[in-house]
Parts: sequence; structure tokens; C-alpha cells
Amino acid sequence: MSEPHRQHAGSVAMPRHGLHPHIAWGPVHRASFGLIYGAILVLSLLMAMDESRDGPFEAAVVLFGSVLAVTLAKIFAEILSHGMETGERILTAKAFGAAWAHSHATLLVANVPTAIFVAAGFEWLEIATATAAAQRSACWFWSCWARASAG
Repeated sequence: MSEPHRQHAGSVAMPRHGLHPHIAWGPVHRASFGLIYGAILVLSLLMAMDESRDGPFEAAVVLFGSVLAVTLAKIFAEILSHGMETGERILTAKAFGAAWAHSHATLLVANVPTAIFVAAGFEWLEIATATAAAQRSACWFWSCWARASAG
């Protein structure tokens, strides 16, 4: 496949497809990898955390911090990979901007669950309710993408 028809995601070149007629919401389609990856990451972290023992503020920090670390690692890997593949300079504003555009959806998924745990920290929600709501919010990203894909 020729270079204009490929999109780089990390170190793997993936085919770039235009918006399909069955995709009802273009931004969701373009961010689908990050939304799905972020939802899987958030749900995995929620399953591994013991928020009732650690407390809601620590759960919020661990959740957001972990997703932020993975997102930044993805950005860094994408920048280095692109530089190695093309021979271009790696630490440029353009490179960071392009990598951020491909990666920010992953971080976006963590915002609502983090806010829910902060609300529990202020005792606006019970911790069990916050955990269930955080899980549902991450699942919402999946269902939003599925509905947009179904058209």
C-alpha cells in the first residue's frame, strides 16, 4: 500500500480508510482506537484497584496517572518510531502535535471515571456507587462508538 494510504500508529503502519458511509459520527471514528484502548485500560485498572481500601482520591490519582503514563508512553513511542521510519528530527512541535492528535482520545476516557472518584472523595457518592459509575462511564465510550459505527 502506498504511503499516502497508510497511517502510523505507534510502530505499526495501519491502513488509513476514509470515513465509511455507515459511520455516523466522524470524530468518534477517527478516535476509535484511542477510545477503545482507553476504555480497556480504564476498566482493567478499575478491576485491579482496591478503591475501598485505598480511598477515592488515591483511586482517582492512580487511575488518571496510569492512563496519563500510558498515553505519554504511546506518544513517545510514536514520535521515535516516526523519526526512525522517516529520518526526520524527532523532538519537534510538529511531531508532538501529530502524536498527541493520535493519542489524546486514550486519555479522554479516564476523565469521567476520575471525576467520579473525586466526587466520592468529597463524599458526594458512596465508594461502591462511584466504582459502579466509573465502570459504566468507561463502558459508555464503547457503546457510543458501537452506535456511531452502526450508523
